[in-house]
Amino acid sequence: SATPSDVGLRGDVPAHPELIDRLAGDLIAGGWKLKPLIRAMALSATFAQSSLGTPSAFAADPENRLWSHYRRHRLEAEAVRDSLLALGGMLDPRMYGPGTLDEANRRRSIYFTIKRSALIPFLTAFDFPEPLQSVAERPATTVAPQALALLNNPQARAWAAGFASRIASASDDGAVVTLAWKLALSRAPTADEQKEATAFIARQTAARNGDRRAALTDFCQVLMCRNEVIYVQ
Repeated sequence: SATPSDVGLRGDVPAHPELIDRLAGDLIAGGWKLKPLIRAMALSATFAQSSLGTPSAFAADPENRLWSHYRRHRLEAEAVRDSLLALGGMLDPRMYGPGTLDEANRRRSIYFTIKRSALIPFLTAFDFPEPLQSVAERPATTVAPQALALLNNPQARAWAAGFASRIASASDDGAVVTLAWKLALSRAPTADEQKEATAFIARQTAARNGDRRAALTDFCQVLMCRNEVIYVQ
């Protein structure tokens, strides 16, 4: 529905009313527990679709109201941070415990204490919602502070350094690029990507007076800035 906060008579007509009825029935039958419902949706064939779609599907359903393909979207602010922490090999997976306002904290973003006067700057750059309002659907803007956060935030640089440590032991620059692509993007680089990335590492190593680790950190930070890292295909 185009009005997720209003599925009543004054809201947009849902594309699959029978599905809503089915989910509502399952929710009641399951003792009003949300996690089994979310699990069922996340394991469904619809959720597992590719975002590529087909020409005929795009022609028949250009707004994807019928869910003919997966809707490509950016990760939520917390998931962006958690993914980059994990990519840097720095994510602390411990569960439970007190919250914190320390931006250098390595635990999942769910453990940040939400204080309206002291929100986490990196999260707000990626559309962290207003904590005092109900939000039915998060916006996903594309603004300059997001790129600046990935390039200038001290935590982002630390994540890039951690990422560089994970790939530094590869046999040569070509192997480094291949490993980095698999870790960050879950695929192998194309021939052009391999060539450009290898040349970038060589240039940065020279610019850094032979400091290969610093050059690899630069490379990892650039790779972390790709849309493909924070968008779900």
